[in-house]
Amino acid sequence: MFRKTLVVIVCMALLSSLIGCNAVDSFFSSKDPGSVTGDAGNAGDPADIAVPGDESGNDTDIEIPESEYLLLMRISPGSDAGESFDVLELTEYAVTYRYYDYSDPENPELKEKTIPFEEVLAKENGVDKYRISIYLFDGVNEFEMELTGDLEEKIRNYPEFRKTLGTVLGKPFSRPPSGDVITSEDINVSAQKNTGSAPEEDGDGSGNNDGTGGGDDEGNDGSLPTGPDQKYEVLGTVYIETHGSSRYRLEYPQISGLGDEAIRSSINSIIKEEALKVLTYCMEDLALTNVNIDYHITRKSPALLSIEYQGTGEIAGVQQPYNLYFTSNIDTRTGDKIRLKDIVEISDKFTGRFLDSRFMAVGGLQAEALGQLDNQTLKELFTEADSVDNIAASGKPYVFSYFTTNCLGISITFRRDPGDPSDSGQATGDQAASERAVFEIRYMDLEDEMAGDDDIREELLSTDVTEVAVLDGIDFEGFGQMKLTVGKYKDNGIMKLKLLLEDRSNGYIYILPELTDIQWNLRNLALLEVLDANDDGLSDIVIIAHYVTGVGEEGMSPFSAAHIYFQERHGFVRDTELEQKINKDEFATTEDVVKLIRKYGT
Repeated sequence: MFRKTLVVIVCMALLSSLIGCNAVDSFFSSKDPGSVTGDAGNAGDPADIAVPGDESGNDTDIEIPESEYLLLMRISPGSDAGESFDVLELTEYAVTYRYYDYSDPENPELKEKTIPFEEVLAKENGVDKYRISIYLFDGVNEFEMELTGDLEEKIRNYPEFRKTLGTVLGKPFSRPPSGDVITSEDINVSAQKNTGSAPEEDGDGSGNNDGTGGGDDEGNDGSLPTGPDQKYEVLGTVYIETHGSSRYRLEYPQISGLGDEAIRSSINSIIKEEALKVLTYCMEDLALTNVNIDYHITRKSPALLSIEYQGTGEIAGVQQPYNLYFTSNIDTRTGDKIRLKDIVEISDKFTGRFLDSRFMAVGGLQAEALGQLDNQTLKELFTEADSVDNIAASGKPYVFSYFTTNCLGISITFRRDPGDPSDSGQATGDQAASERAVFEIRYMDLEDEMAGDDDIREELLSTDVTEVAVLDGIDFEGFGQMKLTVGKYKDNGIMKLKLLLEDRSNGYIYILPELTDIQWNLRNLALLEVLDANDDGLSDIVIIAHYVTGVGEEGMSPFSAAHIYFQERHGFVRDTELEQKINKDEFATTEDVVKLIRKYGT
């Protein structure tokens, strides 16, 4: 049964906050702050705050369509079951909520706070730090829902799904769930309705499948250094088939954005066709039942989208699930599929790295697996890698590759084919039907073996840096919250700095303009600060680094140099002439650098 609570005033405040109504600016907490006076932090004028028991908050008239609800979300600290925080915004990697600050018990302040979603997932003394709750609001009453295991797993483990969930918070729910249970499909169907995309047809024409898709093609007015035509968004689509009592569920991504409609269409077709082909193999060739497959984006950059799929299926007579794994890698500039042999030269040198443990084992069977493979077998597997047709082939292992910010990953699946009595390794009883060995290697360690497209090669190498400093959750006004990574790398024997930005809302990676004019050897990063350096209302990046020239008697004596990345509407730029003037002057802090910017920049 629903847990039913009367929360009219409270939910009016939450609704107005989520849908942008200016009549009431409020949020709620299960702790009553009493009479609120004084400045309420980020909450606006305290006269507008609707507090439980304050009748002034009951004037807003909300119309919710019959048979529809509004979707709300809370997080509750595990250390205090009586307190809960109401979610304002949910992205792939962060959550923003409102809470009351009781530093002054007589005058509690209503504030907003943004934390990495990793903090929500943390545990304290073996217990979840936060409990995640979802509610439906019908205009009068609030109902707490029971989350299915699938939904809870998606919220916790799939950033792309969290983004989808964030798009439906505070919006009409597309259909009332069955009973008091809410599923990930319910969320996806609601997102699909909100984006206006059409549902997919199920393979037998029964209309049985749920999905989300489409997305907003308009994107951000500005862009970062890659240019406005290259940015794209990813939204999940769910496909479902049922055959008797067996259910086949697949979630795969589709993209929106990009400046070329033909390329976008090609990318979406490749992704969809490959994913559905695997589902067909599961039903027909592998004879699996109750299949469930989800996806995860491992890299999303101007030239490359890397998608990793994982799932399970059931085999008659086998207790352990059949584990499914495959990937799709797409060149987002051309719309073409990328395979391992397109990125590296499949040679004895490359395969030798596996056999001499140069690749880092990150999961699975590892050494035991490689003991089954010789050099020639590895070359054949790598040459045939990244074809979904290999999943249906009988007996032998198969390989899929994936890309991260700084590594190439290779997954080798070893299996015992179901239903093949001639296979002495056939899975029976509690034996696993398939197992994987997973390995990764840094791009910089593969530079000599990289083949194919120079732009792809350059982009992969450009994001492989050794981290020097990281600032997370930085709000750049033109582009939203970002993770700023300052890294170092060697270029022709010279150690250099490089800056990367990762969009916390969608995982998109940007490479800031490189310091190609700097030919000194980096010793260390001295100072890093994000601030408005030129009084234009936009946050800029100011760096002070220590270098050595390596030339002459003073060649190993370190000296300071400043670098400034100015935020503009279409990205970040450096003014090298201004930096040269600043570096001839004296400075010790970022404040000193800002004063010199204003001195020489006018």
